[in-house]
Amino acid sequence: MAAFAETGIYLQFAEKPRGEARPLLWPVLVHRVLYPEAKEAQLNLFQRAVLGLIRAQLTQAEAIAELTGLHVNLIKLILAQGVSNGWLTDSARGLTEKGEQLLDGESVEDDNLKAGYLFQDAISGQFWPRFAEQLDSIEPEDPLQRYPVFKGERKSGKSIRPFVMAAGKSSLPTLDHEALAIAYRDYRDDCRAARQLDSGQFPQFLKLSGVQRLDDTAKPARVLLWAKPDDEGLELWAVDDPFALRANAWWLQDALREQTEGGNKYLLNHLQPLVSVPRADDQTVEQWLQAMRQQADMQVLTEYPWAARQPDIKRHLAALLLRMNKLEQGDQSEQELDAAVMECQKLLEVLMQWLIHQYPVEAGHLPKQKIVNREL
Repeated sequence: MAAFAETGIYLQFAEKPRGEARPLLWPVLVHRVLYPEAKEAQLNLFQRAVLGLIRAQLTQAEAIAELTGLHVNLIKLILAQGVSNGWLTDSARGLTEKGEQLLDGESVEDDNLKAGYLFQDAISGQFWPRFAEQLDSIEPEDPLQRYPVFKGERKSGKSIRPFVMAAGKSSLPTLDHEALAIAYRDYRDDCRAARQLDSGQFPQFLKLSGVQRLDDTAKPARVLLWAKPDDEGLELWAVDDPFALRANAWWLQDALREQTEGGNKYLLNHLQPLVSVPRADDQTVEQWLQAMRQQADMQVLTEYPWAARQPDIKRHLAALLLRMNKLEQGDQSEQELDAAVMECQKLLEVLMQWLIHQYPVEAGHLPKQKIVNREL
């Protein structure tokens, strides 16, 4: 069992997100681990298309050329490259394990081992579903201050004064294979989701096989995180993902909620500017959040009474009205505008699902078109 102790080590992995945000210093234990170094996938658009069709059992070069619109000689060249690089079998009629990994966007393991870091939450005791290749330290303006202050952006000249989150008093569980497997599973799922939602650059995806502890003891530290308004509208606040795989650090949500609902008035005062509806002095966090929801629900009942009969439409409409109220009150940050657009998309999706369910199309009325027009 391990315990957290202040060491004066502060880490930062991401800059302040766009829009309104408040800094937090979150306590963690840093475990040093060893893992196989990864090689990034090296497939261009044409190679990815050809390998995908081969996985779909389309193996003739002429058929692939006709379907993709590429010259048949280019298809044959890609097939030859796939065989020589070990992506395709010798007959070029199937993918190898390496080809499957590349096509799925996963990294390919190398024999070289590399040191990295895994983080354990010193509040909840859980292991974060994130790995880091290096630790990015930051220095406070005055190392002797009880509550550290950091230099902010040069443009604003403002200092960063984070709220220091209290660590858990009980001993923390040790790192074992089961805990590592759970953290890795969630990390893998977030990596795959990030690749599906965005084609941007993300940290290297690490393979679990071969990961092992490098040090017997973990090093206590604090990570600079940013709390922000919850884009989903289900909570008062969310924590920005410091590793930029997802929009929010979902694994910190329960711990943040417990801290705020526990009556920590200093933390509440620190986070209160992020919420558009003012909090009464005698309101708990749950009552505060309920007041916001009731305000939106009342607006739905008075202005859109028909929506009350459809729970999904009502829920997303209420979330959108919350966003619209914040925009009308002057919070027109890019983050808030993006969140409002996202709520519009969700509302449109559930509305279309309701229409399809309410007015289904009879199979006999669908056009019987067997030939697909690829020019459309």
